[in-house]
Amino acid sequence: MKSSSTPALYEERISSPVLGTLSFMFTAAAIGLTVAGLRSETQQRDLLTTAAFMAFIGLPVLANFRILVVRITAESLELRFGLFRSRTPLADIVDMRPDAATFRRYLGIGFRYGRDGSLAWVARFGPAVRMVRRNSRFPLVVFTSRNPAAMIAAIKKVQRPT
Repeated sequence: MKSSSTPALYEERISSPVLGTLSFMFTAAAIGLTVAGLRSETQQRDLLTTAAFMAFIGLPVLANFRILVVRITAESLELRFGLFRSRTPLADIVDMRPDAATFRRYLGIGFRYGRDGSLAWVARFGPAVRMVRRNSRFPLVVFTSRNPAAMIAAIKKVQRPT
């Protein structure tokens, strides 16, 4: 993982309150269904199957998209949702500007395709950065940021050192 060994010039970790709450609820429900399934003789198999599905399928999916890490190094911008990563060389960033990640545009959180043709990395609704890239399958990317102005300034500072 080359980007992990390169020092970060700027980094944000944006957690999703929605997925954090859902993860907690899934865990509680899986434990409750497991306990009920072990005590019940009639519907034991159905309850245990549902609990296993929630624990082994639902929880990892929710946990993977719970925190978005946005990291800027001297060479690249990295977006990471759990196991999924995207690295964009700073030289390939054509334009960046503040934007907003809204439910109306993306219909949810996680990896989303916007109605405007963008690929979004949404951890929570609100402030975001809109990035235009060259040499990419998805040239228009939007990602959640706590402070879009600081993120854009950090990238521009590295792209054009003074």
